[in-house]
Amino acid sequence: MSFDDPVFRAAFSTKSPVWGYEQEWRYIEEESGLRPWPGELTSVVFGFLMAQERRDHYRKILTETGLPVTYSEVVVSPSSTYEIRQL
Repeated sequence: MSFDDPVFRAAFSTKSPVWGYEQEWRYIEEESGLRPWPGELTSVVFGFLMAQERRDHYRKILTETGLPVTYSEVVVSPSSTYEIRQL
């Protein structure tokens, strides 16, 4: 399936409607280059297990855009629940 296929892009760049309140997009890199942002980018939340190398990679990309983006990460709280902490 082509990366340019609109059904493919919609399936992999958006989340289930259950998560709609988060108003977020998923970003996928194509091997041959980057794609335009699918909407206004205001914040990035790094997943709990995301490696620092990948975090640095995405920060570099976003720094080059000049967009005023805030960064957060998912952490485990003392009560063993997941929380989002601003970086």
